[in-house]
Amino acid sequence: IYGLLLFLGVDPLLVQQWFRLLVWEPFCHGFCAPMYHALSQVLWRTAKKDVIDQINLPDQTEEVNWLTFSPVEEHFYRRQYEMYLRNSHANRKKAQNAPDPNIKLHALDRKTMNELL
Repeated sequence: IYGLLLFLGVDPLLVQQWFRLLVWEPFCHGFCAPMYHALSQVLWRTAKKDVIDQINLPDQTEEVNWLTFSPVEEHFYRRQYEMYLRNSHANRKKAQNAPDPNIKLHALDRKTMNELL
């Protein structure tokens, strides 16, 4: 953030000592107002509703096409679905019977995580 303010020449924050004293240290201690104020001077966010008449977006439409499977496709996808259901139920039971039911997802190994998903 200091690099951005330095590049843009925001005075007095382009001096690193002033940036640290006036903005960074208060921000690190939970006082965010100086950081928000400094950034609001150089960053601009516009909501779509504020510029909708300027950006010429086309009207949104929705088109639904229903497809029918051939008998072979129907059989294949039905089998895939049934296999998915069996695996998901088995994996859910396996997870529920884990030694530690409060285990965090990031603590699981990759194989177990893939089985759950």
